Amino acid sequence: MRTAFTVATPPAIRVGKCKSCGAVRRIEGEIPNPHSFYPTEYGRCACGKYLKYAILKAARNDTKCDSRCVNASSAVCNCSCGGANHATGFCL
Repeated sequence: MRTAFTVATPPAIRVGKCKSCGAVRRIEGEIPNPHSFYPTEYGRCACGKYLKYAILKAARNDTKCDSRCVNASSAVCNCSCGGANHATGFCL
């Protein structure tokens, strides 16, 4: 008898920046207050406008993780944390 195992994948980490007020948000999993037509890309910002989220793309290397990573507003991480600390300075 065979047993099938599945590996649980962590929820996607998304980073978004509001074009209206400049706020940056990092979320894991579902987008809060999603847009009705684009629920996987846009969520409502605290200012009332919509901001576009992008899935975090991380590449681990020897570059030391510092404030440039923690306070990043983009969805690309290229340092030793591999995305674990990326944009965490903006977590709510």
